[in-house]
Amino acid sequence: MSKLQSEALREAIASITNDSREKQRKFVETIELQIGLKNYDPQKDKRFSGSVKLPHIPRPKMKVCMLGDAQHVEEAERIGLDSMDVEALKKMNKNKKLVKKLAKRYHAFLASEAIIKQIPRLLGPGKFPTLVTHQESLESKVNETKATVKFQLKKVLCMGVAVGNCGMEEKQIFQNVQMSVNFLVSLLKKNWQNVRCLYLKSTMGKVYRLGTLKPWQAELSVPSCSLPPSWRCSSKHATPAASSNYKLVIIAFVYQFGKGQTPKLDLSSHCDPSSGGCKGLSKDIHLCQRRGIKVLLSIGGANGNYGLTSEGDARDVAAYLWNTYLGGTSSSRPLGDAVLDGIDFDIEHGAAKYWDSLARALKNLGKKNGGKGVLLSAAPQCPFPDEWDGGAIKTGLFDFVWVQFYNNQPCQVSAGRGAFLAAWKQWESVPAGKIFLGLPASKGAAGTGFVPAGQLTSQVLPLIRNSPKYGGVMLWSKYYDDRTGYSSAIKSHV
Repeated sequence: MSKLQSEALREAIASITNDSREKQRKFVETIELQIGLKNYDPQKDKRFSGSVKLPHIPRPKMKVCMLGDAQHVEEAERIGLDSMDVEALKKMNKNKKLVKKLAKRYHAFLASEAIIKQIPRLLGPGKFPTLVTHQESLESKVNETKATVKFQLKKVLCMGVAVGNCGMEEKQIFQNVQMSVNFLVSLLKKNWQNVRCLYLKSTMGKVYRLGTLKPWQAELSVPSCSLPPSWRCSSKHATPAASSNYKLVIIAFVYQFGKGQTPKLDLSSHCDPSSGGCKGLSKDIHLCQRRGIKVLLSIGGANGNYGLTSEGDARDVAAYLWNTYLGGTSSSRPLGDAVLDGIDFDIEHGAAKYWDSLARALKNLGKKNGGKGVLLSAAPQCPFPDEWDGGAIKTGLFDFVWVQFYNNQPCQVSAGRGAFLAAWKQWESVPAGKIFLGLPASKGAAGTGFVPAGQLTSQVLPLIRNSPKYGGVMLWSKYYDDRTGYSSAIKSHV
């Protein structure tokens, strides 16, 4: 896993808050970040622990008690904070039942400098309070305590922390989750390599997976298809053909395959393949195809667990894809009876071997079994040649290549006309059908490489549009395009 993917996080947050509004509760639901770790042995590895103050208070109703001297007790009364002085603590007489009851009543304790040293003697072991000095504002200290979350590895490889609530703005939840995840990663011995999975969940809501996979990806090409006005983005399935701007659609990802592993599909928070929850997408796919939209399935991704060990392994993976998603037959078809049009190679790590063998095997299966064949596409980075997809593209079997001219500063548009055109001409030389200009649909969709619509249509597209291999523009992603209208702004110029 390279980083927390912003689009998947924003989508999950939007879904959680929408679910909460649709089914009103008598309380404000807390939003929890749930983490699963890997490659850690709690018995042998050093256990980490760390706390971070979030930008926004996730649990405003969190109960805090002040164990204070006379000055702090008085200040606590002024701000409506529960408090106890030394005499009240002495009356408990280290009674375990009373101490336990006190600990359960509050989420956190603060203590004056004069009191904190006496806590072990007065109460015995338990929740140790946070020190507050007279130089600090007690109210600020309370807010700081409410905004602080703690990550601590114990005996299991999973943990959860409150990062927000359904009464907060989506932007505030996003900022809290981002800070929490990045801080946790900084505590891990191998950083992102120790993160198995991330989930976001409200108190009474569904679980949404984060960070490991991309949602739908859409490519804008010429000519664009025309869909009826009634076709809208389904909030349940987040289907990509929500407008008349797309001719090609990519569903992502089959993120685990090869190396003897059981292949796995994950469509982020859209549906759960393991429970048959994605079979309902078949009718959406059929509608896309009836309208002339080609629908492909992407394999790999930045965060997947995949690789090929031999030509035989490549043939096995090809057979699985053919039987499970393409023109073959299988007792298990996660997307129902839909027959997809092809496979997209988004290979971003691991060994570069045998991807050409996989491409040949897929094309051969399409030819041998008749039907419409198998379309192949690839999503290389703009530095030429691509480290992982390059060998497969050289086979000449790929119908579409959408080159990512973003997050690659030496060759993206911002590098200057000369650098950009040099990279484009190199990609024009590959033995593939059509070459697409891959761009982010907004500034937030990528780290670098965003090109304003006006600049794209007036300065960039005129440089490449007359190329015989020019196929159109690929946008990352549908999520961002919905929010910016980028594809509508450039459609007539593509």
